Amino acid sequence: MTSAAPGPATSSNGVLRSAGRWKLAAVAATALVLAWSLGQSGRQVLGTNEVPVINGLPPDSLPSPPPAPTPNEDCRGFDARASYPASATPQPSPAVERIRQRGKLVAGVSADTLLFGARDSLTGQLQGLDVDLVRQLAITIFGNNSADQHVQFRVITYADRIPLLESGAVDVVAHTMTINCARWNRIAFSSEYYSAGQQLLVKSDAKEKEIEELPKGSRVCVPSGGTSVENLAKFTDNAFVAVPVDDITQCLVLMQQGGADAVLSDDTVVKGMARQDPYVKVIGRFLSEEPYGMGFNAQDTDLVQVVNAMLDAIRTDGTFDTLRLKNGLPTDIAPPTPDTGRRLPTA
Repeated sequence: MTSAAPGPATSSNGVLRSAGRWKLAAVAATALVLAWSLGQSGRQVLGTNEVPVINGLPPDSLPSPPPAPTPNEDCRGFDARASYPASATPQPSPAVERIRQRGKLVAGVSADTLLFGARDSLTGQLQGLDVDLVRQLAITIFGNNSADQHVQFRVITYADRIPLLESGAVDVVAHTMTINCARWNRIAFSSEYYSAGQQLLVKSDAKEKEIEELPKGSRVCVPSGGTSVENLAKFTDNAFVAVPVDDITQCLVLMQQGGADAVLSDDTVVKGMARQDPYVKVIGRFLSEEPYGMGFNAQDTDLVQVVNAMLDAIRTDGTFDTLRLKNGLPTDIAPPTPDTGRRLPTA
């Protein structure tokens, strides 16, 4: 979010690739795996506000527009995207007061998802839309110019996100996290702040244009704890073999080493991989809708309300567009319309 450089690999049509063709890609892979391994060994909060993780360069491509709308997913009478009513001053506010008394907002983020949560290779700072939203939340809770002083970033994997929220180890997760009904049964979400969709990453010489064209039994790398596992399982006729990993960064390394034929993940993620490795590419239509929300412990409804009020404010005053532009995300697509019609749970 280190292994030896890959030797010669064989493509799906049996043509031998030269080891030299992957040499540059292997260097990139080593840097990526180093970033991942540092994130694993440094999960505890270190220093004042960050854990050390190395990251690649920002991409030069933009995420594609979201897929066409599909029928609303029902979550006990609510759309999955529906969150709690926005309120800057909910009463009571136990979660917000807990954070203020501690003096720190502890946030779970990615350090290897370009545009959303990544380590700048020149400055060493975490950057991306998710990171900036956490900083905005710190300003909301503690006041202006307080983000660096009052935030501790904890670099986590896909699989860590829900367990760490449930245990209370983090206050918020901002990690390209898809809102869905199954997750609402365990945690709470903010209103939707970004619309993504899943696509397929394959080797650059692949002839296939869509996922259905992959050979039966193709090995598809997916992150454990993400929605890719469920989306891949829908293609039963193809008998794909899921290759689960703890962190999505490992998928690119597996492809380079011949351990996977493709990667299925959000377009925001696979396009970042394609930027880092010239021997892979993104193909096909969007295979799902992936509405992103910030995640919270299910009991912290007051914190969700504060975040929804913050999101409403930055959408209105132009700050959200400024953050999208800063992080290389398109600003010509309107932000998702927030749905804050979910009823608060009764005591």
